[in-house]
Amino acid sequence: MTLQQAIDRIKLYAHHGDTTVTSDAITDTIIRAINDARRDILLEVPRAWLRKTGTKSIVQGTATYALASDVQEPLFFWYTINNADKFLIKVDNEEDFRKLISSNASQNNPTHYFDAGIDSSGYRQIIVGPVPLTAFTLNYTYYKIFDTDELTTSGLAADIPEIPSHMHNAVWKGGLYYFAKSIDDAMLLQTSQADYVMAIQQIRQSEDKNSDHKAAFKFGDMQVRKY
Repeated sequence: MTLQQAIDRIKLYAHHGDTTVTSDAITDTIIRAINDARRDILLEVPRAWLRKTGTKSIVQGTATYALASDVQEPLFFWYTINNADKFLIKVDNEEDFRKLISSNASQNNPTHYFDAGIDSSGYRQIIVGPVPLTAFTLNYTYYKIFDTDELTTSGLAADIPEIPSHMHNAVWKGGLYYFAKSIDDAMLLQTSQADYVMAIQQIRQSEDKNSDHKAAFKFGDMQVRKY
């Protein structure tokens, strides 16, 4: 679904605005409402949709590397030496990593890495060990950060970004709900809220019923109660 199609649906069901006009105040308000709903739905997107791959040039004698700017969580790293893939083993604790990989150890092909968090420039960084003996290309797979840039009229013809197409229904229904709040229409607010809640429930039910996944227990929402 494109941004324009979402706007048209909201105008149709809200009985506000002209679908042939995109430069008026109503359209601007609707786009802001869609942006609010989009941020809601981003939290419902399965992490598999955020999966991405990247590469990093490893330099002989250097152990610390910044990853791509959109890295949220690295999953695994590998490189190829003599036509054989070598996977780095993650060490969760920095102290254990330092004990395992001594700073005085001879340079060699890296076998482990430590996720060192965020560097001063805001990039995710890792430390590999042993310190590389030669230069090579490090491949990695990761979950990327959501793109939460505000949608504008410049992107009317583009699909709603970051949201899988089967979730677009919830985006425009959420946009209708937030638009109803902005125009103080009590009846529209009540009906649109119910539709929005149902759309989000349908997303969750669809994920729960995914027959392609292996059988597993899934805990529902939990609340802490004070007795």
